[in-house]
Amino acid sequence: MRIGHAQSLRRKPVDVGRPDFCRAIAPKVAVTNVIGQDENDIRFIRCGSKRLTAEEQSDGCDERFHGRQLGQLFHRIHFSLFGVGQRVVKRAAPFGLRRTRSPPFRFSKVRCRQTSNMGPGPGLAEGPQVRGQPQGLFEVAPHIVIQVTSRSPGLDAQIRRPLPRRILAVLAQVEQDVAVLKQFRDCCRQDVLFVVGGQEATHNFEQLLNAGFDVAILGYGEYVMLEIAKALGAYRRIGLSAFQDIEGLATKSEGTLSVQKARRVTKQDVAALFYTQILKMDIPYNRYWEVNSKRAGALSVNNSFTPEMVRLYTSTRCPSHCGYCSSHKFIQAAQGAAHNGICLSGKQVAELVVHHHRKYGARIFLFSDDEFLAWRQRSRDFCQAIIDAKNRGELDPAVAFHCQARVIDFLCGMGNIDTDLIELLRQAGFTGISLGVESFSDHLLRTPVMNKPGYDRVKTFRVIDALSAAGLRPHVFIILCVPDATPQDILDTLRSILEVVEKGCSLSISPLVYALPGAPAQTLSGYAVKTLQFISPVTHQAIPLAQYFIPRDATVASLAENFHTLETETAKRVLQEMHWTDGTVNYLMETLLRGIGIAEFFGENALAETFKKRLFASVARS
Repeated sequence: MRIGHAQSLRRKPVDVGRPDFCRAIAPKVAVTNVIGQDENDIRFIRCGSKRLTAEEQSDGCDERFHGRQLGQLFHRIHFSLFGVGQRVVKRAAPFGLRRTRSPPFRFSKVRCRQTSNMGPGPGLAEGPQVRGQPQGLFEVAPHIVIQVTSRSPGLDAQIRRPLPRRILAVLAQVEQDVAVLKQFRDCCRQDVLFVVGGQEATHNFEQLLNAGFDVAILGYGEYVMLEIAKALGAYRRIGLSAFQDIEGLATKSEGTLSVQKARRVTKQDVAALFYTQILKMDIPYNRYWEVNSKRAGALSVNNSFTPEMVRLYTSTRCPSHCGYCSSHKFIQAAQGAAHNGICLSGKQVAELVVHHHRKYGARIFLFSDDEFLAWRQRSRDFCQAIIDAKNRGELDPAVAFHCQARVIDFLCGMGNIDTDLIELLRQAGFTGISLGVESFSDHLLRTPVMNKPGYDRVKTFRVIDALSAAGLRPHVFIILCVPDATPQDILDTLRSILEVVEKGCSLSISPLVYALPGAPAQTLSGYAVKTLQFISPVTHQAIPLAQYFIPRDATVASLAENFHTLETETAKRVLQEMHWTDGTVNYLMETLLRGIGIAEFFGENALAETFKKRLFASVARS
């Protein structure tokens, strides 16, 4: 989910890095997304996509708050809380704001886990399933686990359980996020403003406002936050009506919902926020990488970890129209008008790469666009520009890349493999591709919930073989319990997964098709949805939260309902049998463990034994 980039100004976009923006927002907004502590008070508050090291906590660093960092906070952070009140901002380090007065609560531990949906990423030879390091500054916040203890009556005393691995306002996490919101509300002043944003907020703002958030940002958020900052003084005097004219914002006051659609995202916005501002920024990557390099020993099971990694976003939407996904409708929902997607040119993306390598020493780049290779000519232009830069000595030949893609990105006329593109990717330095296959069943790919035209099982394996042969190791994503799936579909998928594993690929299995607000599948008839009746602890309203599509087949529906219990019990039993003492497993181990449990669920003991032998062999080799 994204909140980030440009929104809400009718006039020419404002440079959010200007000092006047810093003066406008720094004294009045405290971003309570990630918090550390000193002996007596809040130590720092995250205001961006970066993590404050111990050295920076003691330094205090810069005296002014760089506005672009606030924009970065909204650049794929799923859930953010903003405290607005009379607490004084003492100084604002590049990683966040420090305050001299604040509620008496503390966060005893801040740690990171890799929970990205991007697969193992370029920094990992085989990514960890649970433990690991975030793979770039732009997505640190979604990886945060915070363990809370309290010295305040407003928070439950000695809360020892970790909060959700991702702090995000989405689906089954909503109830956990609102519980966190309740804790903050209980210990904060009455004039504290809580803001939520992202894809879930854009598509589902009314439920989130009913749950207890004050305002919801629709679409990208940099300029929206600038306008909120300017209106904070009026907010303290007249309440939420101070925000009623801000584009890209939804509020609800005394039962009345007010929605101002976001202004249209333009090419100028994308150029400014994806390209120009990035080139102007001065990010202390090296401090972040130094911390991660010291933790690389935690990445066990034959992992190879390179901390010098940067994430880049180069486009505004996914061009695919998968039925279960709302990503391609994010900007359209925010601005209330069609949005065909805007992307940087291949030359601009290459310039960003050279800039980060020469200025910071970045060695690996992860393109976090939903489908980086969708624009075929741009992909070719980028690869050629990178090859030329390496030949000129502007880039180290070892600089590598990783991106998300779809099977159709590697197909050309008559379903042939685009070997020229694959060869360019190899020469440029791509070492891995996160491949959204989703299903090995031809008929499931064509169902309305999936809507994945243009390829089938045969073409999928041809693409996997071509990528593997070129050294572009695919990480394959599969959705298991598709609503129209039969037990035979599931078993066929398991056998296909084994084939993929034998080819040396890694996989991630999503057990369910989640009912995402804003996804086309939400409007389909004939598909039952699992719904959770949630009572908000803040407003005490009953809120029906859609969870996932219930499979039509009773046996597959039972698997979906009990998947997590089955997975946990299988992993515990098999890992004990293996005498596995490490607290984490990698993607391959997770996939094989799930395969064992699913095969046993359907009574296919021989298939389960095949998965188990493959698991034992993989661990023995590592």
